[in-house]
Amino acid sequence: LLNTSFNVAGQPIVRTPEEAVRTFITAGLDALVLGRLLITRTAAHDRTAT
Repeated sequence: LLNTSFNVAGQPIVRTPEEAVRTFITAGLDALVLGRLLITRTAAHDRTAT
């Protein structure tokens, strides 16, 4: 997977790990890779978030 502009419409491009995690949470993405880390949503988290 290659994404050349990691951002949400109307927001600047993500520049830091903190911004990446914030965007991952608020945009409802399924997964985020930070270096060697793979961060995914769990089914339990998705159920409590709705």
